[in-house]
Amino acid sequence: MAGNAMGDPAMWGLDGAACAAFLGLLWPRLHGRNPIAIAVVCAFVTVVFTPLTPPGLPIIIAAVVAAGVWAAQQRRAA
Repeated sequence: MAGNAMGDPAMWGLDGAACAAFLGLLWPRLHGRNPIAIAVVCAFVTVVFTPLTPPGLPIIIAAVVAAGVWAAQQRRAA
């Protein structure tokens, strides 16, 4: 019931709150060049695919990219 009383979340800027919370959880784990590079590449992929794909799919594509980059780094290190 309280949700309707609040109005449009975009008006309050709450539509970005989930992204900010996720970034707050992720930031302390980014130590070193490789994790930061993967995060930047995934953010770029998400931004590029957001207008081109249905909602939810850009994040899945970014996760696949992250897994691929990580696997390539592991293979190169071995």
